[in-house]
Amino acid sequence: MSHQYTLADFAEDLCKKMAGVSTPDDYVSNGETRAPDVLGGCDLRPAAHWHDYAYEMGGNRKQRFFADTTFYRNLRACGLSSRRAFYYYYGVRVFGVNYFNWWGED
Repeated sequence: MSHQYTLADFAEDLCKKMAGVSTPDDYVSNGETRAPDVLGGCDLRPAAHWHDYAYEMGGNRKQRFFADTTFYRNLRACGLSSRRAFYYYYGVRVFGVNYFNWWGED
């Protein structure tokens, strides 16, 4: 089940820690599709929100790699351990390819 989120749904201190292109205030994301919102006591929704926005903005392989590595950093900023964040990142790299808005040349 997907949930829809805007910046107003997240703790302000977590939003300030997020790297990457900031989402517009009114941007609505679906959180982490088929993935937990909370893992190991960490609220992962802000990291997913930023990542969803980057995937919707799209681009080429370079932009996707940047979006995914930024997602890893944001998972860590949410308090997720490096090991769990890596597994999450790896899953996104393997299974997220069809969700990226591909356009442009490599």
